[in-house]
Amino acid sequence: MVILLQFFIFFIYQVNLKIKYSNFATPFKINIDEIRKTLNKKYNLTFDFKLTNEILFDHISFKNMIIKIPEAYLDESAYGQINLLFFHYFYLNNNKFKLKYNKVLFTTFLIFFHIFIILLTMSLYWISIIFLVISLIILSLDFVLNHKIFWQSFKDCSTFIEAFQDGENYLLMKSYLKYKKIAFWKRYFIFYPLWTKNMVVAFSKWGK
Repeated sequence: MVILLQFFIFFIYQVNLKIKYSNFATPFKINIDEIRKTLNKKYNLTFDFKLTNEILFDHISFKNMIIKIPEAYLDESAYGQINLLFFHYFYLNNNKFKLKYNKVLFTTFLIFFHIFIILLTMSLYWISIIFLVISLIILSLDFVLNHKIFWQSFKDCSTFIEAFQDGENYLLMKSYLKYKKIAFWKRYFIFYPLWTKNMVVAFSKWGK
């Protein structure tokens, strides 16, 4: 049931929006070299940029010094440019400690959530509820720690777009940007579909 629900949300939030907003151009094009410079300066590190077909929760690897950007973000459509813009501001508003801490929180959530599912299938209802409650506490903690960063990134994007309110497809850009208000919830509600897609991408590369 959880998997089916996640695939439904994935289709509405990811696939449907991509199809809809990939058909409209923006009056601006985000300079990826400028993003590289600002993020290198922000984190005082030198990252390599890598294009990927994967859909990611965590785009920066401090261990490998790589920033992965989905190829779809380079498209000059509203879908590509708004995503790239939000990506840029999100990592500008973040910091190394929080990004690493977020990864630990999300991994911990996944562990407890899947223990809950396993115990539930074994009909160990009371014990499973304990793990569900812990999972929800972790999710709540993540929200408290990060919702301001997501909200600030949304506001920064909105301010940037306001400069183009007389340009082509301004209302469409605003229309797509509003979905970034719920960007925090993405990794918690569609992780199964994203894992599935990334496995398909990995196998396709392996087969070549």
